[in-house]
Amino acid sequence: MQVGRRIRQIRKAQKISQQELGDRANLNYKYIGGVERGERNPSIESLMKIAKGLKVDVGEFFKFEDAGQMSEKERIYNQIIGLLGNKSTKELKLARRMLTSLFKDEG
Repeated sequence: MQVGRRIRQIRKAQKISQQELGDRANLNYKYIGGVERGERNPSIESLMKIAKGLKVDVGEFFKFEDAGQMSEKERIYNQIIGLLGNKSTKELKLARRMLTSLFKDEG
């Protein structure tokens, strides 16, 4: 998973261990390792914790060097997740309502 690789890249650039990131993010270091290896799919909440531990915006996890290899759908999806990653619960609920309203008649 590209997000996991990006998290590892940022962590290593900051020269901190998975254990230290786990402590900062209040997550188990084994979970951090699983995310970095693409074995675990982190929730938005976990991504927010990891971003806080790394002192970066969640959107940083979706800035890929090899984005050209992704499909257009994957790129758009990642951009949307990046936009929503650092929003409050209230803002996320508003976004959900807007999307639900926008797409409810397409079913």
